[in-house]
Amino acid sequence: MKRAGAEAAGRFAAKGLGLAAQLATLALVAEALGARDFGRYSLVLAIAAVVAQLADFGTGRFQFRRAHRGSPAAMLAMWSLAFRLLGAGLLLPLLLFYAWRTGLPGPALAFGFVANILFQFANLNRHLLLLDERVGAAILVESAPALFFCAGIAACLAASVALDVNGVLLLFLSAMAAGFACSAASSGTAGAWVRGVAMLWRTPARRVLAGVGILARRSSLIGVEIFLAAASFNAPILIVAALDGGAATPQVALYQRILGLEVALLSVTVTARLKAYHDCGKLGVLDGRPALASAVLVFAANAAGLLLLAPLVQLLPESRDITLIGIALSLRPHLLLVAAVAACTAANLHCSMSALGGNWLWPRCLSVGAGLLATTAVAASLVAKGAEPFAAVLQGSLIGQLTALTVLIAGVTREGGRIHLPWSLPWRSPAGVRA
Repeated sequence: MKRAGAEAAGRFAAKGLGLAAQLATLALVAEALGARDFGRYSLVLAIAAVVAQLADFGTGRFQFRRAHRGSPAAMLAMWSLAFRLLGAGLLLPLLLFYAWRTGLPGPALAFGFVANILFQFANLNRHLLLLDERVGAAILVESAPALFFCAGIAACLAASVALDVNGVLLLFLSAMAAGFACSAASSGTAGAWVRGVAMLWRTPARRVLAGVGILARRSSLIGVEIFLAAASFNAPILIVAALDGGAATPQVALYQRILGLEVALLSVTVTARLKAYHDCGKLGVLDGRPALASAVLVFAANAAGLLLLAPLVQLLPESRDITLIGIALSLRPHLLLVAAVAACTAANLHCSMSALGGNWLWPRCLSVGAGLLATTAVAASLVAKGAEPFAAVLQGSLIGQLTALTVLIAGVTREGGRIHLPWSLPWRSPAGVRA
């Protein structure tokens, strides 16, 4: 029992270390770039992340399933390389053309895109660690890129090295490369990746294209869902950049980064309930109680954090000069909206994973798509009527999250699922799952 407790504590410590590094990096990047370029950096990273999901198209999850069934690591590495390199070859020129047309820094977009591809490669190594039940190592290598990135930015600031958006994204790419190397070393797959490259080199192009086509068909539903989820998460900053030319981008960038950290923290609780969600799903039940509890806690934490920020800044007057603090204070008038969107995001995360446990894949896809459409339509409509862009995007995000949750629950119910909430009638629970 003591050993299990120590292992759990180690996992949370590793996860917490990564999140702390991300938060520190957020402050350092904002300080290095200033508010305006911090917004541009976040916009570039958002675009790169969304486009990189097209290059993945659900292959990562499909490869995890194949690894679970015993496929050799070298074969998994080969097809991971083939699929994503082909996707990158098609998408990277389009991304650079978009940068040229919009005036965004092309090198930064390319660096961010390649960094996300490397992160996807590292995911295979982490999956193999999880299959070996080396959960602590998997969490640590997941946190490694954030630690490398934070150290790189801190070293540049200490050495008074001037950084622009291109420079920061190059450091980000370097951190992802170092993270991939660590994941390969920890999982013992370095040799498998080398063999995978050799196998890809020797395989005829016709066979590679045929194999990539098969992978795309088998992972298409998951790929569409993951792409829509990435687009939905990054929608606020993309919408603001399109509607107001980027004036409110720093605010949205900070709000989105904080939300991303909260989602990463919530993923720990979601992971802890995965087995319970699958057990409930087998009985045709979507357990909404953790979603409701998470929503209440996240709303309270966000509201309290923004409410207490100004008094804390008054106690530490020198903190007013910190770029990140200045941007955070500009979020305070929208306290309730920010807290409400974060709460709905937390509820959606739990409900979506519960739906995955019940294999309700179509409702998941439809809910994400409906939420994205609602967010875009509401935000654009409000801005057209003269609303402040940041407030309009927050309101659109809130309506979008509520729409996604409603469509998900309606879809699950339509497919015969039952929704369990604290006030629901009792239901028969599987062994090990509390009713």
